[in-house]
Amino acid sequence: MSADLALLGVLAVLWGASYTFIKIGVETIPPVTFIAARTLIAGAILLAVIRWRGLAMPANAATWRRFAFQACLNSVVPFTLIAAAERSVDAGLATILNST
Repeated sequence: MSADLALLGVLAVLWGASYTFIKIGVETIPPVTFIAARTLIAGAILLAVIRWRGLAMPANAATWRRFAFQACLNSVVPFTLIAAAERSVDAGLATILNST
């Protein structure tokens, strides 16, 4: 049980720290560029893990269309809007507003 709580704490710290890093990043990098780089790096890491585990990527176009829709809806659009907003809002406020 305590290991689960520790992992939850680590997750909370990492998740919350991402807003601070976004705030720092968008001071010098445009929000779209910053989020595109962040997303591409995360995708490359996930692809490496998939290859390391010996799994294959889907081959059909319908699955890739679903993946693209989900990526835009759950990652690209929200994080781009958050990054754009953090140019004028504090990271703490952005974290609170997003969590509500």
